[in-house]
Amino acid sequence: MRLLSSLDHYLATQDGDGVQLHLYAPATIRSGAVLLEVDTGYPWSGRVEVVVRETPGHPWTLSVRVPAWADAAGVDGRRAEPGPTTASRAGGGRATGSSWTSGSGPG
Repeated sequence: MRLLSSLDHYLATQDGDGVQLHLYAPATIRSGAVLLEVDTGYPWSGRVEVVVRETPGHPWTLSVRVPAWADAAGVDGRRAEPGPTTASRAGGGRATGSSWTSGSGPG
């Protein structure tokens, strides 16, 4: 029961570079000045959509995990290799910075 009551603390973390999304579940996640909306039917459906609803006025990084079995996964409209992936508003894939706008998402 203790895990369930603190599950929101496991969905995402934040550091000086940005936000790391660890678990895929339908959620609205506030992390500092960042507001993310996650929509998914995971694990029954492999589709995970993350939309940036609010963002600070400076570049930041959104990191997500691409499972090894997700061979058709894409981030920001581009194919993503399995493992930790960083989404960039400007380029997708493994990038280091982002300029997100409200309503945008990594794919």
